[in-house]
Amino acid sequence: MAFHKGFQSLLLVALIFFFPFCSSIDTITPTKSVRDGETILSADENFVLGFFSPGNSKNRFVGIWFNKIPNQTVVWTANRENPVHNSSGILTIIGGNLVLLNGGHNNNNNIILWSTNVSSSTMANYSSATLTDSGNLVLTDGHGVILWESFDYPTNTFLPKMKLGLNRRTGLNQILTSWKSGDDPAPGEFSFGPDPLGVPQYFLRRGSDQIWRSGPWNGKKLSGVPIMDYSQFSWSYVANNDEIYLTYNANNNWITSFVLDDSGLLRRLMWNDNSHRWNQMWEATQDRCDRYANCGAYGSCDSNRVAECECLRGFEPRTPSEWNVRDWSGGCVRRRSLDCDGKGDGFLRWAQAKVPDTSRSRLEAGLSLEACEEECLKSCNCTAYASFNVSGDRGCLMWDGDLVDLRVYSDGRQDIYVRVAASELAGEKFVLGFFSPVNSKNRYVGIWYNKIPNQTIVWTANREKPVPDSSGVLAINSGNLVLFDGGHSNNSNTLWSTNVSTTVKYSRAVLTDSGNLVLTDYHQRVLWESFDYPTNTFLPRMKLGLNRRTGLNRILTSWKFVDDPAPGEFSLGLDPVGVPQYFLRMGSLPILRNGQWNGLRLSGAPQMNGILLDLLFSYVANGDEIYLMYTLNNTSITTRFALDDSGVFQRLMWNDKNQRWKLIAVGNKDRCDQYANCGAYGSCDPNRVVECECLKGFKPKTPSEWNLRDWLGGCVRRRSLDCDGKGDGFLRLEHAKLPDTSISRVEPGLNLEACEEECLKNCNCTAYASADISEGDRGCLMWHGDLVDLKVYSDGGQDIYTRVVASELDGSAIEYSRGLQGKKKLLVTLLTIIVGLLLFVSCAYCWWRKAKDREMNGRHDTLLSDNDIEENCKGSELLLFNISVIAAATNNFSESNLLGKGGFGPVYKGQLLNGQEIAVKRLSKTSIQGIKEFKNEVTLIAKLQHRNLVRLLGYGISGEEKILIYEYMRNKSLDSIIFDQKRSAMLDWRKRFSIIVGIARGILYLHEDSRFRIIHRDLKVSNILLDDDLDPKISDFGMARIFGQNQAQAITNRVVGTYGYMSPEYAMDGRFSVKSDAFSFGVILLEIISGKKNNYYCDCCSMNLIGHVWEKWKEDRAMEVVDSSMIYISSFRTEVLRCIQIGLLCVQEKAKDRPNMSSVVLMLGNETKMLSPRKPAFFSGKENCSDHQIVCKSINEVTMTEMEAR
Repeated sequence: MAFHKGFQSLLLVALIFFFPFCSSIDTITPTKSVRDGETILSADENFVLGFFSPGNSKNRFVGIWFNKIPNQTVVWTANRENPVHNSSGILTIIGGNLVLLNGGHNNNNNIILWSTNVSSSTMANYSSATLTDSGNLVLTDGHGVILWESFDYPTNTFLPKMKLGLNRRTGLNQILTSWKSGDDPAPGEFSFGPDPLGVPQYFLRRGSDQIWRSGPWNGKKLSGVPIMDYSQFSWSYVANNDEIYLTYNANNNWITSFVLDDSGLLRRLMWNDNSHRWNQMWEATQDRCDRYANCGAYGSCDSNRVAECECLRGFEPRTPSEWNVRDWSGGCVRRRSLDCDGKGDGFLRWAQAKVPDTSRSRLEAGLSLEACEEECLKSCNCTAYASFNVSGDRGCLMWDGDLVDLRVYSDGRQDIYVRVAASELAGEKFVLGFFSPVNSKNRYVGIWYNKIPNQTIVWTANREKPVPDSSGVLAINSGNLVLFDGGHSNNSNTLWSTNVSTTVKYSRAVLTDSGNLVLTDYHQRVLWESFDYPTNTFLPRMKLGLNRRTGLNRILTSWKFVDDPAPGEFSLGLDPVGVPQYFLRMGSLPILRNGQWNGLRLSGAPQMNGILLDLLFSYVANGDEIYLMYTLNNTSITTRFALDDSGVFQRLMWNDKNQRWKLIAVGNKDRCDQYANCGAYGSCDPNRVVECECLKGFKPKTPSEWNLRDWLGGCVRRRSLDCDGKGDGFLRLEHAKLPDTSISRVEPGLNLEACEEECLKNCNCTAYASADISEGDRGCLMWHGDLVDLKVYSDGGQDIYTRVVASELDGSAIEYSRGLQGKKKLLVTLLTIIVGLLLFVSCAYCWWRKAKDREMNGRHDTLLSDNDIEENCKGSELLLFNISVIAAATNNFSESNLLGKGGFGPVYKGQLLNGQEIAVKRLSKTSIQGIKEFKNEVTLIAKLQHRNLVRLLGYGISGEEKILIYEYMRNKSLDSIIFDQKRSAMLDWRKRFSIIVGIARGILYLHEDSRFRIIHRDLKVSNILLDDDLDPKISDFGMARIFGQNQAQAITNRVVGTYGYMSPEYAMDGRFSVKSDAFSFGVILLEIISGKKNNYYCDCCSMNLIGHVWEKWKEDRAMEVVDSSMIYISSFRTEVLRCIQIGLLCVQEKAKDRPNMSSVVLMLGNETKMLSPRKPAFFSGKENCSDHQIVCKSINEVTMTEMEAR
């Protein structure tokens, strides 16, 4: 025993003697402390521990930060609430604990400011603290046993290998807490950590209020965190009786972390070594749907919807009046109570979901999804179920209570099954039953819309064999669905049957929510479905086409008459000969051809990219089947395609407000849609006076017939082909509906160049085109025979290359040869000479015409001719509209269609015959200046293309009547929302910031990226329009001016624009430049943030909005100007303040001090350091008035269209 005691003493002496020599730069020991100014470094030199002062604070804290990053980024802090007030701090080990003292180690008056505070052990006196390569500070005793580690006590940063969770044994909860501010690392009001109630999940909280929820772990990721799909991380989740935690490893040694900042933003950041800054890769609260319970109980949130909240099917708003003003927090309630007998209820699947709050859910790990449903039905409290582990649908997750915080993703997450009463299981959209057509007493079995008052039949069973009276019965007989007359008796006749060969004894027929009547056997195998046998209606999800295996061709056939649903003489279906295409026929005679699928649409249906954009078309062509199908992008609409008894194929949409079907599109719009209207090698263009014309290199086959407008005989070649593979070439015809493809073939592996070569090898090949234009020009489509039914569109269509003999090639600007490479130089030379002569003649004519006009009328500014505009708009897609067409579209410019009035006239809402909604700007006849602005706007905007500029569709001129036709913006102008107390809540900060960036990018395009440098001169919120997605579009270019590329500014005696948005140099001296538009943008930015007009002013202070914001900025109270309708704005405090600073920089008094728009866009997109703004323009001080004296008002805006020189 004495020997052992002596040996222990000797060992202790040896440890004490050798300790200083064994310690390293990454370790603190009882004899090696860290004083203020000293640091320790992790072994791989990635992390540093030492003393630091945050932001503008002079207090000292012990922290850990990244070593190799120039701007100090602190990831952990020890003494968060007890700073050292000077540089006397020392971090040392005392009594086995890591301790922070102030006043030095040997000062008897020193105070312990922070300690690891762990219970001492036998070897505690020999403990040491090591900073590991992961950034973890680990305290161990003499045996290497871990006593304490910083990763157990995270501050605001979640690092790789750190655990975020709960230790059930010790009760230790590892959560993130934000700093109080940028200068104070004390715990702030925001936290992020696990909630162990029910099935564990993670919450971002502000105090005790829940802001954002991660959702539970589903076997692959947290249900509401899409970033966890990325391969940049390896995630691990552990949940057992000892602990619950989430941890991750970063691949490729990236420097990355998750940070909860003092404004409550939880973000993932990654260090960019090239730009030397942190890049934001993800943010928890990306849109309003990420807010906890944004739509209340049983409400689903989808950020892609205009109104993001919607009640789950089977539920309705608890308080409809609140939902009407977009207050969804009250949630939804059931339309019908549950039966709770285990049989009367069912479940509706909600796909691509972030599952609801799981604090009131339970887990049955051993149950499959089928068993989960059965288990849920046993309890009336069970409201929904889902798979716990999506990797194979394992485990059962059940909710007992309201479903809260459910959102929908566009790219899929997880399915949840919501319990509803049996009556809610069917969507009740369609009805199957017996009906009698108009004026007929016969009875038919049909399907029609349930909620549409005027009965609209979409499918009929016994089309040719009606029941003459009311004795009909539809029943299942020997596995088939059968219609009997005279009842289901021995004497009854079978009038109609599904007639499938089956030996099954049990089958059933179900009417689905899509309107499809489906016959299935006991195992749910489909035996027959009505969608395979359409009548006159093409519904969403219905296939129109050929099943190659069975030979079944799904075609539409019209009714015989309005009162007789028997098959009529018109049909629409697929013709599989050659390259498949769709035909409308009268008997066997083709009437209309929709053309082949070109990767984007049917070649003869350009409207599939226009007025049919609310539909998603898909086309399948393989060895088994060929079909066209469509689905709805907006499931709230009711629409159909129908072939009526007169042979008109049309698309109709139900208008709930007017309670009628609205015509959206028709198949045969004009004579050029008639099949082969111009015969072989003839092209048809409805915009020509004589619509038929022979292709270049061809002539009428029978001129006498063409003189009588009988074009069916078509055209023949003027000269025969050489057919030697070298002497022929090709002429391009643009915007075409490709000819009949029944005599064509496809070579999918060839590009256009190879296609030309292949065509030249065969004398029968008469033309070629791209087979697929969805991603450029792919595949080769070649014709072997006459080109028939070729139409030219003003917009859309496709290019086709027609084969002609060499002598027909002349390098036309519209049609040109892709062959004859040796003659290219000659063609270019000839073209140059011809164009030069044309330009000379045109210029001479214009000079003569203008000189003559000036002589006749001294007011040159008011002159405008159709030719002026048409000449300037060449090459654009603008349409010249007939005034009568626009008058009809606007109900003859009715007051009920009036959208508003601008400086030069009123703006009306209109609707063209094809259903397209338009905005019509009608120039006031009394506006002298407006005529010049009209010409300016048409010719200028015709040349501009940008997503943030409004699109001009066309114009119209008739005498003194001049109109502009724009795309219609359903959400009108920005001022109609941000200055409206009720509507302003539509725009949260995320959407407002998106609008700000969009406007900035649009102006930048005008200034630097378009073909011209353009100064708008009238930027204001009323000239910012919002599309359906609330994305901004800059409008009203009537006052815009084009600058030369090297021109910096211009001076005008004619100052135009709007007070409040004009820069001082422009308003006072008539000088304008890109900095003038930057000033206007600054005003708009401040108006968007504040929700107030710039001409809002404060009594006693003589301040407008700019002055008001400037005063608040100087007082460090800028957040007080933010629109109060925006909730959770504190979460975006840094971004908001940055935007206010940008706005103040833009409205500085001197133009040279203002940033240009490229700098503005850069500042909006990056966290670069910005200059401090100087005094803004049009500002006068407070005049010693206190805050309680300030009374703020708004005054009317004044638009100035002309101001003469002083």
